[in-house]
Amino acid sequence: MNRYSTFGGAPRPTLGYSTNPYGFFASLQSCAAATRACVQEADYAIQELDKGTRDIPRFRKVTQHRRHFHLLPESLLDEYKSQFAADIEPQIRTLLDRAERGVEALEAREETLRARLEHRSGKSSIADSAFGRPTTKVRAPDAGKLQQLALKKERLQWELEQAAKEVEDLEGLVEKARSQ
Repeated sequence: MNRYSTFGGAPRPTLGYSTNPYGFFASLQSCAAATRACVQEADYAIQELDKGTRDIPRFRKVTQHRRHFHLLPESLLDEYKSQFAADIEPQIRTLLDRAERGVEALEAREETLRARLEHRSGKSSIADSAFGRPTTKVRAPDAGKLQQLALKKERLQWELEQAAKEVEDLEGLVEKARSQ
């Protein structure tokens, strides 16, 4: 079937229904093959894109943390450090005073127990020597109590040393902040 053009020239053949049904199926088959190829290409592109973007949440988290450090200038951090040191210094001094008083109380208690022990061992040695028995140095309950107090004293002295170190560190920070 030919159609005549209004623009002149020779008539062109038009696409019409073919009498051969296999031609239609052949073109349909090539269209389906092209569609499969497009789907495979799209699937490959999605896989490649997934490989490239799979790590984005971790990258986002890392870059967000970095931003915090970039947003705060060093001078502001130093100011906050000195402010923190000034706020906490009285509390540390109070704790040190309490620890020192505790150590002094334990030392006084230790002296009292030693005096009691000497007094008891003195009485015991006098009585034992009067009866001809050998003198004993320390009774078991008093020795245990004395050992507990000595351990407690050592622990409190260690805590006092640690608190003194912290105070020295904070004083260093305060001096550093004041010099700036």
